[in-house]
Amino acid sequence: GEGEERERTASFVDPEDGSSEHVTLPAVAGSPGSIHPDGRHLQWRVQKRDATNPLRQFLEASIVDLQTGEFQEVPPAEVQGILTGPGGIAIDDGAFLHQDRGPEGIRILKTRPGESPVPFWTYPQDLVSEGFRGAPRVEEVGVHGNRIAWVRSNYDGDLNIDLHSTLFITDVARGITQTVLELDARMDGPMWSPDGKRIALDFFEDEEAGWKIMFLEVDENLEMAGEPFLLDDGDYSYLDRFWTPDSRALIESGIGVSAAADVAVFLLPAQPGAERINLSEGEEEAWYPASLSPDGSWLVFPSHRLVGSSIWRMDLEGMPGGSLP
Repeated sequence: GEGEERERTASFVDPEDGSSEHVTLPAVAGSPGSIHPDGRHLQWRVQKRDATNPLRQFLEASIVDLQTGEFQEVPPAEVQGILTGPGGIAIDDGAFLHQDRGPEGIRILKTRPGESPVPFWTYPQDLVSEGFRGAPRVEEVGVHGNRIAWVRSNYDGDLNIDLHSTLFITDVARGITQTVLELDARMDGPMWSPDGKRIALDFFEDEEAGWKIMFLEVDENLEMAGEPFLLDDGDYSYLDRFWTPDSRALIESGIGVSAAADVAVFLLPAQPGAERINLSEGEEEAWYPASLSPDGSWLVFPSHRLVGSSIWRMDLEGMPGGSLP
């Protein structure tokens, strides 16, 4: 009711037997983020205001142990870039990914549950720009092991003026950066496939063509293998996106451009000439956010088809197009 303090919880469901666990989150917690492969630890980001300057905001990450309820604070970061690890979650090699401002600039850190953050990579200065209310902003970055995929673009808010983007891959261990692709278009959000052989990006060339998904393959020399290909993203703006565990497709939760109530979940095969498949066709209730079981066989999603909220599962392998060749 009005003025009533609400409790925030995170729910975890076993897609096999339907059992669930609920963890109470702090009142300041943001939306739950990535769950660790051990099934025990969860990280989310909390947006806070600078006490000395209310117009400046920063993000603070927390890690919770779902068994003991203990919280592990991570140093705050005055940046709002998006990090993804293999498959699309902010975890790489058992460590949570997050950002902060170090002595040499904005950097990526890796934090294993129960351990101190370890600096991993510092962003090139030309990748950092002045963002909302003066806070430093970095472009979306994809991490896979020692390799980092990142985009430098001249995009300044107007999609129709002199678009130009360059995709780079940095090998942190070898200390080298390779130019992979340079186009007169906008590229955003590089996301590595779990096997590290493919990258998916948002692609925009002009208003008539609209947004598309670009797929490309990368070899061991950090060079593009073959030609990139595009898949139509349709009249939807994606809310959430991740790779299937077998690296052969993306799962995407999207919201209709013309109707906010039009929410759907799509399968996007990473194959030239393929078409996206609407997994939720005919489903009239909310499908956001959807998530995938670790083995990729079950798609799990929230819904309001019954009175109140509920969580449902779908046998992805039994769906048309769910079993990829």
